[in-house]
Amino acid sequence: MAVADLPAFTRLLGVNVLHRSPERSEAELLVRAELCNRRGVLHGGAVMALGDTLGGITASISLPDGAEPRRSRARPISSPLCRREIPRMGSACRCIAADDDEKG
Repeated sequence: MAVADLPAFTRLLGVNVLHRSPERSEAELLVRAELCNRRGVLHGGAVMALGDTLGGITASISLPDGAEPRRSRARPISSPLCRREIPRMGSACRCIAADDDEKG
């Protein structure tokens, strides 16, 4: 997959797609300081973004022509600020999303 074909966020992360097919996708991400946590290891968000990218690549190449993938858990964020809150709810946590224009 050519770099120009990758979404801007994926290019920002520095994802290098090595293989793309309906059966599997493979990519690599160079671990660099700006992607690491304070302990000097790759931040979990970067790991999850890489996995999400590969899942999307594999799903999109598997779709019939003209079909678009749908996500049921995430909605688009278009405002200039996206906030997250993780309140403890007993033994679980729940992620609450809010756009800047929803602060009310």
